[in-house]
Amino acid sequence: SVEVHQTPSAVFSRPGENVQLFCQHQKTDYRVMLWYQKSQGETALKLIGNLYYKNPTIESSYEKHFNMSGDLGGGGPKNASLNMFNLKRPQHSAVYFCATSKAQCCRFPCLHYKNLLSVTVSLDYTEATPPSHLH
Repeated sequence: SVEVHQTPSAVFSRPGENVQLFCQHQKTDYRVMLWYQKSQGETALKLIGNLYYKNPTIESSYEKHFNMSGDLGGGGPKNASLNMFNLKRPQHSAVYFCATSKAQCCRFPCLHYKNLLSVTVSLDYTEATPPSHLH
């Protein structure tokens, strides 16, 4: 199995700000990092995009506010980030999931839900303090 670490575990930000989420694992042959968004009130995970080695692919509906960076090559730990720009409320207040996979060819729909971890991003127009029930 693969142990994936995602930081930070929760983010509180204001509309218009930028946020960066990080994902890391130690599995040297897992060269793909995927990011998903789960919006409030929805059950589906929507694919934001993936990073293969250093090459990001962003779904068209996310291109304006999201990109990915990192280097999944080499033999060391794999690190990638999801970069979010000029955040909008409410569409970017969501839970974001990171997953990793080996590179593979598959027919669509090809969903990777292996070792999903989540981070909650909350946007508000006022200063926010983390609610105690967030995990």
